Amino acid sequence: MEDYYEILGVPPDASEEEIKKAFWRLAKKYHPDSPTGDAEKFKKINEAYQVLSDKRKRAMYDQQRRFGFSPGTIGTDFFDSFFEDFSTLGLDEIFENLFGFKKKPQKEKGGNINVELYLTLKEAAFGTEKTINIERFVICPDCQGTGAKEGKYKICTKCNGSGKIKEVKSFIFGSLTQITTCPICEGSGKIPETYCPKCQGRGIVKKITPLKLQIPPGVEEESIVKFIGEGDAGPKGAPPGDLLIRIKLKKDDIFEKVGRDLKTKVKVNILKIWFGGEIEIPTLEGSTIKYKIDPETSISNPIIIKNYGFPTKSGRGDLLVYLEPQFPKIPKDLKKLLEEFKNQ
Repeated sequence: MEDYYEILGVPPDASEEEIKKAFWRLAKKYHPDSPTGDAEKFKKINEAYQVLSDKRKRAMYDQQRRFGFSPGTIGTDFFDSFFEDFSTLGLDEIFENLFGFKKKPQKEKGGNINVELYLTLKEAAFGTEKTINIERFVICPDCQGTGAKEGKYKICTKCNGSGKIKEVKSFIFGSLTQITTCPICEGSGKIPETYCPKCQGRGIVKKITPLKLQIPPGVEEESIVKFIGEGDAGPKGAPPGDLLIRIKLKKDDIFEKVGRDLKTKVKVNILKIWFGGEIEIPTLEGSTIKYKIDPETSISNPIIIKNYGFPTKSGRGDLLVYLEPQFPKIPKDLKKLLEEFKNQ
């Protein structure tokens, strides 16, 4: 014989309220809809509650527990409670039955919208403001999202205004009562007298709308920027979905992004590379840095300008500058002198 008190974790003299709270605590943990759900454990917990929550069944159980269980001494009425139980109900419905008030039903959220947005390297690095036009569901302007023409409603005839429907199924040992949300009024208990002709009762319509977006600095290629509540409006007052912006980077004419570093090439007169001199290095900000190179500077390795690369959460990278030698047109007298120098 199962020890129902042990299953619920309560003493034999537990009050009705203690039994109710113990069942709710275990139901949240082991209900099949829960992440930690266990159907077999919940079945035992439910069975224990159905007996201990009923005064007559509990008295019969206590008597059998005390004096021993004899097959056939518990009648069909006792088994009825096993079928009029919570085994087919969701957690919200169990909560409603236990504590006598309803949790507000959650409405279906509006859909998310996915959009690709192309940015320049500078825009991605330092952030920018963009205005885009997107097609999305918005609240119907005619019915203000209610779905009802002129805001007029009537009682739902399916559930008689309760928002719930009850189905009773008969079994050999008793009956099973299942309570579900009314599919016609979706739990509201009312339906429009006449559906809004513009939105056909959904409360939302499609429309192309401009949207101003603030893109944060340091966004990477293929990263997702979420704008909460900027997706499709939810039907009949439900919360809206989100707008998901996938970042794409345009090819830059000056810089190449390598991780959080930037690579660039600077054309330099070969004479400056030989004898040294000052060069100008472009930056992502759009300004230039004056940099003095030493005589006979190697062009194999880049000049590294610290903290002028791409900004990220972990810090800004470096700017890697590769010198690209340029050979100027040599005057005739200088060219003759160089030829003589070459033949020495």
